[in-house]
Amino acid sequence: MATTLSNRLRVTRPEVFAVAARQAYGLIGPVRLVPYREVALRSA
Repeated sequence: MATTLSNRLRVTRPEVFAVAARQAYGLIGPVRLVPYREVALRSA
């Protein structure tokens, strides 16, 4: 169960979820946004 909810339950309900290891999540490393193509838009 690799979710932020799983990580939160480990803290709020340790008697039930403490056996689950903390899961990593999110972006890892540098992120680049590369446009697929460029399109000119006209105003209406």
